[in-house]
Amino acid sequence: MNRLSRTSFPTISQTQNAMVLFENKIKSVNIVDGLGAPVADAALHRLGTLLQPEMVDVAEVQIAEKLSGTWLYAGDFWPHFGHFLFESVSRLWAIDHLDQPIDGLIFSSPKPNTALECKDPSFQRDMLRRVGADLPVRILSQNTQVENLIVPRQGCGLGPLAVGTPEFRDFIRDKLRGKIKPNAAKKVYISRLGYRLRRGGLFAESRIEHNLKMEGYQSFSPERVPLDEQIATYMGAEKIVSSDSTALHVVAFLAKEDQDIAILLRRKEGAKDILPNIVGCTGKLPLVIDRIKAFHSRDNLRHPNWSTFAELDFEMVGKDLHAGGFIEAPEVWGNLGFRRQRWLLNQYGEKLSCGFETQKIA
Repeated sequence: MNRLSRTSFPTISQTQNAMVLFENKIKSVNIVDGLGAPVADAALHRLGTLLQPEMVDVAEVQIAEKLSGTWLYAGDFWPHFGHFLFESVSRLWAIDHLDQPIDGLIFSSPKPNTALECKDPSFQRDMLRRVGADLPVRILSQNTQVENLIVPRQGCGLGPLAVGTPEFRDFIRDKLRGKIKPNAAKKVYISRLGYRLRRGGLFAESRIEHNLKMEGYQSFSPERVPLDEQIATYMGAEKIVSSDSTALHVVAFLAKEDQDIAILLRRKEGAKDILPNIVGCTGKLPLVIDRIKAFHSRDNLRHPNWSTFAELDFEMVGKDLHAGGFIEAPEVWGNLGFRRQRWLLNQYGEKLSCGFETQKIA
């Protein structure tokens, strides 16, 4: 049973008749008490900006719903794998500090005027189960008054908070590791080939996968397996090679200090949140390989992360991986010839029904 500790804990607030408001000047949900005073622990850290709740005139607030009982505010609900993992569980560390019953979790919709796209909620359910928060869930998108609202301070997020607070890091590591037996593979390559080009990535990634398989790496597509299988794979691995992807946040949360991680950048700022997340959780720097020589961007898709393929200097990638102790034979990592590169780009275009704009990197 989940309860709120009677002992003092400085970053958890409990508020009677709290109001979760969406009609406000700040660019996030506004949480105030029954008198309209801001609940400080509801502040949102996102993309380097701190959005703090503001005082409101309760006489002007129109409440659409009143919710009875005791609920824990879990933050914004993001259906996307990475954002849910990195932001929507960031306040759930408080679960270990509860000693009174709660009726469930309250999330706020970050886009209250837009229908949430959650085609496959299995990941969200699995994550909540793993962290001990398998409780009723309400996703609010209109002004709501809650009889008793518990608001923990955010423990992780995009920007400076990517490193995570000590309470959150301890919580997520212990919960994810619990009752999981590590898999046998000692070398793992986290692949994006399972997306079948639909979400961008590394150009000619099959070449990277082939070279790493020759070095004894297991190719792993995390989006194709349940969360427990992902955890077991990462827990067993001594060496992990991956492009900058959200899967590395799971790797970081598991916090294996003796694990070697190499990140092949596919975006200019691909390590911005992943790097502090890994360092903060494991206390160890990963090998970041920045060898992008060109970007090939689809002309029929605007999403920057999903429309672009980064072409790497394979020869230099091989040398970097060898110097970092990840591979033994860098000499097989030759670059694509011009004709092969153009042929492969045409193949991508046929499969995706598009043309490409190429930006070379000096």
